[in-house]
Amino acid sequence: EFASLAFVLSPFFKYNLSLLTHRNGVVEFTEPEIRIDVGFPQGSENLLFFDIELKFDDQDFTEHYNRVPLIHYARHEVLEKESRLAVYVRPPKPGAYILSIYVNATESEVAIACDATETTDNHYKKVCEYRLIAKVSPNACLSPFPHEGSDGYGQMEVGLLLLLRFSHF
Repeated sequence: EFASLAFVLSPFFKYNLSLLTHRNGVVEFTEPEIRIDVGFPQGSENLLFFDIELKFDDQDFTEHYNRVPLIHYARHEVLEKESRLAVYVRPPKPGAYILSIYVNATESEVAIACDATETTDNHYKKVCEYRLIAKVSPNACLSPFPHEGSDGYGQMEVGLLLLLRFSHF
């Protein structure tokens, strides 16, 4: 059973993180979107900062699909009340992907770290990695999430780009 667990690195343990929804390193799914949750200690939501990376699991670890960065097909959010990081992935097509989760900590990390003797170096550290196998129908694939600099999503974003005014009836 240990060999099938998600690939975790030492910072995962340093920051007392936990695998909440998917413990296996290989996750197969048929829905157009998957959510993976990683727990963190209560009260550390302002001390830990997360980032993610999504790549195709091919020999080149390609990071684009039809000229769109693959990371636009993934997003993450910190759910403070639940002390968890929620990562959403909506693959652009069926296939294999690598999802990597990274963490960075503030100077106050000593409050949550197991080994408080280390200093912070202001770099994100990989904490865990999943291999995602999307067995999704090509017709069911969803569009990418908006990029982080976006003010809107979907029709509203198009309207903002065209400077259209929307009203409620």
